[in-house]
Amino acid sequence: MLVEYSLQTSLTLISSPGPASFSGHVIGESAMKKTEDVGSLLLFTFQVTLHGKPLGHLGNLEVEFDWPMEVTSGKWLLYLTEIRLNGTSEPLCNPPGNIINPLSLAVTLVGEEVLLNKFGLLKITE
Repeated sequence: MLVEYSLQTSLTLISSPGPASFSGHVIGESAMKKTEDVGSLLLFTFQVTLHGKPLGHLGNLEVEFDWPMEVTSGKWLLYLTEIRLNGTSEPLCNPPGNIINPLSLAVTLVGEEVLLNKFGLLKITE
């Protein structure tokens, strides 16, 4: 039996990183040791809203992003090191495919908050 359930949802970009520059000293992957070696921090904050009744035992709401990870030459365009979730039982998301900090770079601390990337942090809040 197939049961179809329609949801009213919205996805809002809460904060955008603004313009980013790609400049500075270029080093190869093997020379990168920490996240700040990758480049400038880009912090995206999205809000996913489910309008109406919560899903409860019916299932989960999934959000899928298609990020440009690298250019055709294989050079990093976006180096994703953390997907943080607020308002869920699991605070971190680890999707399949080894896309989160694939080089296992040491985390760079920024301010009071631990931001685990220097080229792309996806933060989803509810």
